[in-house]
Amino acid sequence: MKKIIALFFFSVLLWLGNTNCFSQVNKRGVSTYPKPPATSADTSCNRSSAAWKNKYNKVATYLPHDNSPLKTVGINLIIMQNDTGGNGFTDSEEHLKELKTLFGYVKNLYAKNGKPSDPIAGVTELKSKFIDLELKGIYFYKNTALNKSANVSGLIQYLMKNDSARLQYLNVFITEAGHGLAYATRGASYDTNGNLGLVMPGIWSWSPGSDYASATEMAHEIGHIFDLCHTYLKGGCAGTLEAMGKGSRHRRLVS
Repeated sequence: MKKIIALFFFSVLLWLGNTNCFSQVNKRGVSTYPKPPATSADTSCNRSSAAWKNKYNKVATYLPHDNSPLKTVGINLIIMQNDTGGNGFTDSEEHLKELKTLFGYVKNLYAKNGKPSDPIAGVTELKSKFIDLELKGIYFYKNTALNKSANVSGLIQYLMKNDSARLQYLNVFITEAGHGLAYATRGASYDTNGNLGLVMPGIWSWSPGSDYASATEMAHEIGHIFDLCHTYLKGGCAGTLEAMGKGSRHRRLVS
């Protein structure tokens, strides 16, 4: 079972380790801001580099222990409004407060390290907290087409073209694409360019009564960003515990 737990953290910390390959920006408050200068990836961290082969691609680099440092993931909330600034959250004091509250629920879900909703018999539960989330900013963009989009790749492409500095952190897009399921890109083994993000459609029109439910869904999708599958067997990954411990695509669990 220790092997499975180690591989779980290899997947999570692999993605976190890759975030260190990007230059840092100053911590900012929560509001609408002008565009900061664009930044680029450090080429010494690409997957053909010696650093990747000798360190970041080694399971031993990511094995947690009692004294392992807490890893913090920076999160941007990206609000896609329509062209006139409507049909979604605004930068009003009321909406900013609600968005901060929603994120607080997500952060708390990771802090509690609670039991999975669909546990797998034979997998040891971890008691320690190794992951934290930090809200880096809430940013607003006006684009009617993307206000109705649930396409993560298209939303990320928009940021790449128009405001690439946002790519320093994990972007959670909030749109009004109907009351559908949330979607996330899969982590390191699926997206080697680090173009990771998730979209939460329809939560503005449900709010504020459904904020906690939306937070649990967001926490779940962030787990997929870490390249984790569901906590039930055959939930997008392997069908047996033995298979979960083998190969880069069968080692992940997320509630």
